[in-house]
Amino acid sequence: MKYSFAKKFTALALAGIMIFATACGNNAEATQETETITPQQTQGSNEGATTTDDDMFANARDLGGRVIRILNWEETYDFLPGMPEPDPNTSDDYFSDRLRWEQINRVAEAFNVTFENVVVDFEEVLDLLTTSVMSGSPIADIVMLDNAMILPAILGNLIVPFDDFVPANHDLFTTQIHAWPTAELNYQTWTIRERRLLDDGHFLGVNMDIINAIGAPNPVELYERGEWTFDAFLEITQMATRDTTGDGTIDQFGISGVLTDIVLGLIAANGGRLVTDDLNYGFDDPATMRALETVFELVNVQGAWDFDPETGEFWDWWRNAFAFMEGNAAFFAAQIYMLPEAADRTFTYAAVPFPIGPDNVDGTTFMSGFISGFGIPRGVENPEDVFEVWYLLNHWYGDDLELKDEVDLIYPLSRFMTEADGMRIMNNIVNNRRIDPGMTVMLDGIGYHWMAGSIAETFYWGTETPASIVEARRPDQQAMLDAVFRDLR
Repeated sequence: MKYSFAKKFTALALAGIMIFATACGNNAEATQETETITPQQTQGSNEGATTTDDDMFANARDLGGRVIRILNWEETYDFLPGMPEPDPNTSDDYFSDRLRWEQINRVAEAFNVTFENVVVDFEEVLDLLTTSVMSGSPIADIVMLDNAMILPAILGNLIVPFDDFVPANHDLFTTQIHAWPTAELNYQTWTIRERRLLDDGHFLGVNMDIINAIGAPNPVELYERGEWTFDAFLEITQMATRDTTGDGTIDQFGISGVLTDIVLGLIAANGGRLVTDDLNYGFDDPATMRALETVFELVNVQGAWDFDPETGEFWDWWRNAFAFMEGNAAFFAAQIYMLPEAADRTFTYAAVPFPIGPDNVDGTTFMSGFISGFGIPRGVENPEDVFEVWYLLNHWYGDDLELKDEVDLIYPLSRFMTEADGMRIMNNIVNNRRIDPGMTVMLDGIGYHWMAGSIAETFYWGTETPASIVEARRPDQQAMLDAVFRDLR
């Protein structure tokens, strides 16, 4: 999934967004003209086909009045056929709402179907899916699954892979303009979702007051010149880590944040992995090992990570996540929701992705598990029909990709001090995510990926080297993967 950036709103859409932004108390510093995201073909997808307005209904067929049931824990499609048309006097976004309403009616007519929203409590989704599939009567034709529900659904044989009935040259697998995979495992795609600009990725905030005070290179300029590397990052963290008062205690740091997030970010940014393609232990992957050596340099040799030994709470998530607000770390691992609102900002900050490591060949800069998405339950009749209908429901904006992206950008852009920072990070989140199966594995309440943070803790206290700890943890970590993935190998 690769996107580039273009500019411009229609006057109507821009006015609507500015009203919305004001109502939500968004940052007054945000510019009135903002960028939106337009897609590019991913590498190797030249043979892919993109559905356009002209041919989107080329494969429409009469489904005989079939009811397409869509399960979610909230209303999935607000405008169902037969409901009143959107009212321009009451709609928050009349232009888009009307396009959605018209598209749903067009799909319903073209395929001779009706729709039903199946709304259940969040906590009940997996149980209802399991019991209904096991009884041979799936509760819905397509089901929204939270990220933590997806692996149990795959392992429980509750959903079917889209590869079984969606052509390899479909937009879903190639250009990914209107839909994209959110969970791929064992070389198959299990859940998908409509085009949406997610804002959940990790990146590095940059305390520009510290950068300027120590005379360090500007990380944003390094990034823009293609020089934002592990070496550049380590050089700046070393420059920033110092005793500023002369009392013998380090009080300014190279980096702050949740240590697990820092380690996983550096592993992803070096093209490393937690789990191999055949679902085995992957911490010994050469790219992962190189990233761990960088972590060792950061927390052990430099002592650059901001930890307060007075509290003694090494794993105090809240303290570590928001330590950057104290203003004494050059970098801080963050997500967009962590950034302060305008009234709470006490220093000038910028934002860059994690630096690219020497082994990185695909541009990834952060790591995540599966992303919430729609799956088709096992036992659904003619799943290819369900997919085609669902896909076209999400085609309401046609080829006007800016229209779809506008609202998705309002909140994230409000959290950055400049629009350029916000668009840089959103571009990175959309394009440079590494989805690793190891991020999804939980066994007896323990996450497989938690090993990343515990490794760094041993580095901090000087008790292990990267090579020794990776080998020492192999048996237990491999046993966890064997217990979870044995039926998929």
